[in-house]
Amino acid sequence: MELAQNQLQSEPTTNPNPPQPASTTHSPEPEPVQSCVIVTTPTNLRSLSERQQTGTLLQKNTQLTVTGKEENGWIEISEPEPGWIWKHRTKNTCPAN
Repeated sequence: MELAQNQLQSEPTTNPNPPQPASTTHSPEPEPVQSCVIVTTPTNLRSLSERQQTGTLLQKNTQLTVTGKEENGWIEISEPEPGWIWKHRTKNTCPAN
C-alpha cells in the first residue's frame, strides 16, 4: 500500500495555468497613405515591382491610391487597380501642410 501512495505522489499534476500558444495574428496591411498621387505619363501597371505587366496601361492624370510600400523605385498602389508602378512616373498633388 505504501508503494501505491508513493506512486500517486510522484505523478505529475495538471498546471492550473497552462502555457498559451503564441499569437498567430498578423499585423494589418498598411493603410493607403495618399490618394492624391497622379500618373504623369502613360505607364504599365505591374503585378509585382519590376515584374510582369498586368496588361493595364494607366493614362496620364489617372488618380492613384498609394499603399505606402516602395521597392527599388517602384510604388505599390491599391486603386484604380492593385499593382506596382514606377515612382518617377507619378506626381504627388497633395496640398503642402
